[in-house]
Amino acid sequence: MGTTRNIPALMHANGGLTLSNQGTGSVIINFEKNGNGELTALLSFGGCSQALITFDANNRNPVSYSLFSPAPTVFVEQTVCNIMQQISGYIPSM
Repeated sequence: MGTTRNIPALMHANGGLTLSNQGTGSVIINFEKNGNGELTALLSFGGCSQALITFDANNRNPVSYSLFSPAPTVFVEQTVCNIMQQISGYIPSM
């Protein structure tokens, strides 16, 4: 079973989001561990699932992401990159 977090997000002039308590938007992050104990995070914003983030062997640092759209916008990719820089502070104890 995973943990879902609904985190406030702030929109920037370039259209990208960052996680921020001052934001009026939100990003939903669903953290899951698979049978091998590997952590992933499903990112949803803009009304749909956008990307999957994978973590290192210690499940603390993001190492890669996969976008779901075959033609993602710059806004989506920038948001995922921003969140990868911030996500370590939101990982739940699992």
